[in-house]
Amino acid sequence: MNATAIIRQRGQLTIPGKIRSDLSWMQTNSTISIRKTVDEKVILEPLQKTQIINWKSLRSQLKRVSNYKGKRGNLSQFIIEDRERH
Repeated sequence: MNATAIIRQRGQLTIPGKIRSDLSWMQTNSTISIRKTVDEKVILEPLQKTQIINWKSLRSQLKRVSNYKGKRGNLSQFIIEDRERH
C-alpha cells in the first residue's frame, strides 16, 4: 500500500489511518525505531526491547531532576509551561 503524508511543524508526521490499522504494532503510544538508510530513506519498525531498565536508578534521577531549582526557577514547572505553549 502507498500513501502520501506531509511533514508538519516540528517534524511531525501523521501516518495514514489505513496503514496504522493494517499494522498491529503501530498503535497509539507505541514506541518505534526510526533509522535512516545510506540512500536517504527512512525505515519505521517496532522497537525491539533489548535494554533492561534499572527502575530504581531511573526514579532517583527523575526525582533529582524534578527537584532541581536553577537561576530561572523550577525545571518541572518550566517543562509544564513549555508543553502548554505548544
